[in-house]
Amino acid sequence: LSVFFAPQLFQELLKRKNGERGGPAGPRSGFGLSPSPTGGYASPEVVRSRWNEREAAQTAQTAMDNRYYDELGQAWWDPAGPMAVLLRMNPLRYWYFRSILREDPKGIRLLDAGCGGGFLAEAFAADGAEVLGLDLSFRSARTARDHAAREGLRVRVVSGRAEHLPFPAAAFDAVLLADLLEHLDDYRAALAESCRVLRPGGLLLYETANRTLLSRIGAVWVMERILRKIPAGSHDWESFIRPAELVEALETCGLRNQELKGIALKGGVPGLLLRAASGRDPWVFEIGSDTRISYLGHAIKPA
Repeated sequence: LSVFFAPQLFQELLKRKNGERGGPAGPRSGFGLSPSPTGGYASPEVVRSRWNEREAAQTAQTAMDNRYYDELGQAWWDPAGPMAVLLRMNPLRYWYFRSILREDPKGIRLLDAGCGGGFLAEAFAADGAEVLGLDLSFRSARTARDHAAREGLRVRVVSGRAEHLPFPAAAFDAVLLADLLEHLDDYRAALAESCRVLRPGGLLLYETANRTLLSRIGAVWVMERILRKIPAGSHDWESFIRPAELVEALETCGLRNQELKGIALKGGVPGLLLRAASGRDPWVFEIGSDTRISYLGHAIKPA
């Protein structure tokens, strides 16, 4: 998930939004964005009203059917809905990313690029991080914003593209790219932009899918076409990224990879079947050395 949105246009919309409400731009936030007089930021609705709808429809059509995410709405958070597996993975993913920070996240400026419905954004916000979410889908962005508000959490959400982040350099202490890179046409550009907006010493947290025969069978054929636990067309296997490719891309844009681990079903398929047969939740995941389907890790921007 990402958004097709130019930084210059984003800044111009912010200026117009403030002008239409009859007030000055006011002080800048920690993210380098100008708040409106009401304390809000450019909402998905405001951005959408200014953006060429035809261009949006054209650019959203990649090898993956990313337009699907516009249709989810509150189904993002449905424990029995199409995002149920990702929702069940979330506590484990957050535990890993939270452990990487090695400090209280309170006050940390974190960008969740490709935030979707806001799973990880909310988890970090609940621990006190200053979270800004960014997503391709206007409706997913609105879902993330509204759900966080109902939970009493402060999560700002904007529309923007990961390959062209609408933020100044060194604006964030950490950038999160979870379940995003394999959905982009140019993941290297997204990594370069993430490096740019990270402060020196900042952390890049990532999770993505490996391009292996097992991932093609498991993530695409089984999960999408047989079990239908993931929406059909959500993934293009050719866009999956091998660990060596990702590490090379990180180094090229000036980031140093620190760790890379696998995330997989606990006990594999036999474990899943055993849990299902005994009436337990079959979708239990673990972090370890098995990177054959998905992996996660972190890199640092040298000080």
